Amino acid sequence: MQSRTILTVEEIKKRLESANLSGIERITGISRVHVSNIKKGKAKNLRYETLVSLSDALSVIKQS
Repeated sequence: MQSRTILTVEEIKKRLESANLSGIERITGISRVHVSNIKKGKAKNLRYETLVSLSDALSVIKQS
């Protein structure tokens, strides 16, 4: 069984700097506007499920 790594909000923001937001939206189902707000630091109190989805997507993208 593979362990899952949950990124911090700061790590997510850093990785989003070079990510295609439309691709993130397609992979996670999280709207591009919301992802953009997270990237800019405008989104507060993110749900655990959001952190998990973004962590999974950004980990896959980074490995590619």
